[in-house]
Amino acid sequence: DLPRDAKLLATGSQYAHEIFSWGRAALAFQCHMEITPYLLENWFVGAAGAVYDGRVDLPALREQSALHADIMKGQTEIFLNEWLDLLKADAL
Repeated sequence: DLPRDAKLLATGSQYAHEIFSWGRAALAFQCHMEITPYLLENWFVGAAGAVYDGRVDLPALREQSALHADIMKGQTEIFLNEWLDLLKADAL
């Protein structure tokens, strides 16, 4: 459940409360906004059992990562910088 007075910002198929804010200075994430190609590769190596069992298509994951990870990293920087700018404006 969300805290009282929280504002839901994003939802997903696995988690109803992916991202929410609580007041102006608190953000909560169920997802990983900090993702980079390096972190993804570490996750892929950590999931070696699932790869070996055939539950995960590692070449497809690497292909998708190459296409989207840098874009996501840039979008995360924009998102967080805009949020921090809002906090700075509130402090003035």
